[in-house]
Parts: sequence; C-alpha cells; structure tokens
Amino acid sequence: MAATVDLDGAEDAARTLVATAFPDPGPVPVAVSARFASEVGAENGSQLSVTVGITPVPVVVTEVVPTVPSAPGAVAVLADLDTLSRARAVTGDLTFPVDAWWVGHPAGPGAAERATALHLGTVATREAETARLTGGPLRAGLPAALRLIVPAAALLLLAGVVLHVTCDLQVRAVEVARLRGLGMSRRGIRAVLLGQHAGVLLPLLAAGAVVGALATRVVAPLLVRSDTGAAPVPATQPHWPWPAEAALLAVLLAGCMLAVAVVVTVQVRRADAAHLRVSP
Repeated sequence: MAATVDLDGAEDAARTLVATAFPDPGPVPVAVSARFASEVGAENGSQLSVTVGITPVPVVVTEVVPTVPSAPGAVAVLADLDTLSRARAVTGDLTFPVDAWWVGHPAGPGAAERATALHLGTVATREAETARLTGGPLRAGLPAALRLIVPAAALLLLAGVVLHVTCDLQVRAVEVARLRGLGMSRRGIRAVLLGQHAGVLLPLLAAGAVVGALATRVVAPLLVRSDTGAAPVPATQPHWPWPAEAALLAVLLAGCMLAVAVVVTVQVRRADAAHLRVSP
C-alpha cells in the first residue's frame, strides 16, 4: 500500500494515522429501547452521538423496540458488533468493545465451572439465578406460601364439609327417623344423602376451578414484578394445568365424599324412634 498524506496544523501537534481496509461506515444503525427513546426524545431516523468507552460514535436510530433482551426494562442500545468496531477503528480506537458474552445452550452442566477455570470473569447462569431468586431469604417465603396454600385449602374444605353435613343431619334427624319408620333402609338413606351432598359439592368445586383459572390469567401476571418494580421481561406467562387440576379436584371430591359418608353413617345410626317424639 502506498499513500500520500498531507498533515496540516502545528508541527509539534500529536497526530495518529489510521489505515483500514474498509471505508468509513458512517453513522452506526442501532435499535434503542422504548425507555431510551422516551428519555432522549429519539425516534426512527434520529442521529445521535453515543460514547463507547472514551470514543464518541455517531449512530442513527433505525428501530425503537420495547426492550433490549440483554437489558430488560433499562436504557439500552443494540448495535451490530462488526459495524461498531469499524466505526471506532476509523477514529483510532482499536480496543474491543465487548466486555461480556451471552452463551445460549451451553454444552453440559459444567459449562460455568469450565468458564471460571479459563479465567473468563464472573459467570452467571440461569440455573444459579433461578436458585438465587427462589431460595433467597427475601424471596423464599412466596414459594413456601404457595406450597402451603393447597394443603391448607384442602383441610379447610374437609373441615367445612364435615361441620356442614353434621349440622345439616342433626337438623334433619326427625326427617331421617320418619324415613326409617316408613320402611326405608339405612343403605337407601345413606345413598340419597350422599347423592344430595355430591350434587352440591361438585358444582362448587367446578366453579372454584374456573375462578382459579380466571384469577391466574388475570391477577397473577399483575402480581409478578421485576427487581425494579416494573413489568418483568419477558412477560409473565400464566400456566393453569387442567389435567393436574382435574386430578386434584377428583381427589378433593373423593375426600369430601368419604368424610360425608362417615358423618352420614354415624348420624343415620343415631336416628331412631326417639326422634319421632321430637317436635319438627
């Protein structure tokens, strides 16, 4: 390569000559986050100057995106690495602009340990972040509370059913005694009472499942927030596994009917001729 350079200015001024095998790329096309565009008043086609390290780089906004994936909810700019490096190189800045890497689908569970052994700096993984966010002292209470909700609700349901059936049969003891006096067998009375209470419990459990599904889809995403209090990125995806919920409802219904059967059996045995002398 041969070239003639005309250096103007003072003779003792410091000069840096940069020769590249590519032309000046001009303003670097970038995509900016919506928060960045809102705070600086940028829009498509806006030309800005962004300092990368200590080098001012001219950029042009080509797209405004809701958020930059590597910096969710933050003021961020997304640019092509090769174009950005060339824009800095033509100004004499040859330092590499990357200070961190995102690796998708690492090979094997020991990728973080191998990266640490190669002295690549601090390594963060999704598994470690998940464990930190769910097992930390400030956040462990929520998963623990969620795990206790289902057993507590099941116990309250069974207790409520037992109390309701007991009270109902005590009130209807005279009616049961009259049915016995008319010749109806205890087995028949138990079957009628079980069917009656099953007809009441089944719609209630189904309605509870529907309300739970609606609450999960409408309310649960509003309760999940990021560390800054803003909406999480990516957005929360509600999950309501109907097969598992149907199995849980079947177990709850079976447990309730078992409790009802025990109470009905005891109360039917107690219904004797003495109740016929009780005023209705």
